[in-house]
Amino acid sequence: MKLKILLYLGLILLCYGCSKSFLEEKPDADIVNPKTLADCRSLLENDGRLGIGLNFSFPSLGQLASDEYYYDQSTWQSTVFVQERNAYVWADDIYEGNPQIAEWNNCYYAIYICNVVLDVLKDIDLTVANKAEYNDIKGTALFFRAIWNFALAETFCLPYDKRTATNEMGIPLRYSPNIDQLLQRASLEQTYAAILDDLQQSLGLLQSITPSSFRNRPNLAAANGMLARIYLVMANYEQALKFANASDKAYRVLLDYNQLSREEDAVFDRNNAEVLFMSTQRGYLSTATGRLAPNTFVDSALIELYHPKDLRLEAFFTFNKARKANRKSLYASGLSTSNCFNGLATDEVLLILAECHARKGNLDEAKQLLENLFRNRFPKTDIPVVSFRNADDAVQQVLDERRKELLFRGMRWSDVRRLNVEGRNIHFKRKLVDKEYLLEPNSLKYAFLLPIQEIQFSSLIQNKR
Repeated sequence: MKLKILLYLGLILLCYGCSKSFLEEKPDADIVNPKTLADCRSLLENDGRLGIGLNFSFPSLGQLASDEYYYDQSTWQSTVFVQERNAYVWADDIYEGNPQIAEWNNCYYAIYICNVVLDVLKDIDLTVANKAEYNDIKGTALFFRAIWNFALAETFCLPYDKRTATNEMGIPLRYSPNIDQLLQRASLEQTYAAILDDLQQSLGLLQSITPSSFRNRPNLAAANGMLARIYLVMANYEQALKFANASDKAYRVLLDYNQLSREEDAVFDRNNAEVLFMSTQRGYLSTATGRLAPNTFVDSALIELYHPKDLRLEAFFTFNKARKANRKSLYASGLSTSNCFNGLATDEVLLILAECHARKGNLDEAKQLLENLFRNRFPKTDIPVVSFRNADDAVQQVLDERRKELLFRGMRWSDVRRLNVEGRNIHFKRKLVDKEYLLEPNSLKYAFLLPIQEIQFSSLIQNKR
């Protein structure tokens, strides 16, 4: 009964920013009072708030603030959400006093569900008959808790820097479904340690080595790939290389873009062969495809990075008569046209491998990886020759490929955060009519403000401005 009350109150507390109709719905009995492994699986995969399971509505504030797109003054002024309009120009307070911030609430709702599942599992006897399903559910809950905590850290914390992480503010780390706990922010070092620990535990529990046809479920290749992504963000290239290799060894597939119907609006199936794990960000006008937002354009500097023969130009974009580009739905095809894919795919794992090898001076390995990518992204008669002047040039070429390959996945914001920590001095600029906006490298604005409700209710320390 206590768990039933906690879960019901948790749904109310963590969802009061969502629609009234949701709050008026009577929760399913199994969801209110989960007892079995089937109930736990249902919580993880059939939750109604975030979509089909916990794979959807990840924070997209970083995508909104990135330089992958632009629009004109009238389009900017017509955006519905104040946080979208203000993130575009990196305003000090993007919420304008709004106490309910979906990017924060969605994360802690998902973490809450994970903690409920992990709590229920403690009361279920582990047997020979149920061991595989029990472990897979536990590994799935740990995997999801890790990636939602990572999403919070990437959105509401400054970039990880091992020199300062013990003194920087992280996030409140929740391990219990007890909604009465008022937790303070852990350090950034503690935050990343918790994320890595959950993912490491999941490696010993997840039952599937490779993705199944249902790519909403995590698997070992995805968990290793996610560890590689996070270690890359932490500039721990040895560990990033280790886990990227493990992911690549488990599952190595690249789509040949020569074989795709590149003229279609939806070129990619969301369960296409490259996807290791499917998840998407919360949708906005600025993250929408050209069909929905014809006046939201891909940044021209990004388009100019592509070779004229690059098949990604056809697969990723549509062009108007003025040669301005709109994005297609990319790897989130079949879902809402405003939701960007932020899951994990083999092309990202390949580029993590290439960057780590380039940084270690293993130029032959980095070259072979880029050649493999290009064989699947260019016509067979126009595959570019890969050559590096030195290790620094190799790293830069890989970083350019990340921009061209991983666009509209939240990777640009993440990459600029980490690259500026190492001193690459990347600026973001916007211009609306006669006013120019600038986001300086390592600005405090790379950590979005916490919702005012959390400052008032939980007395959390606010990010500086």
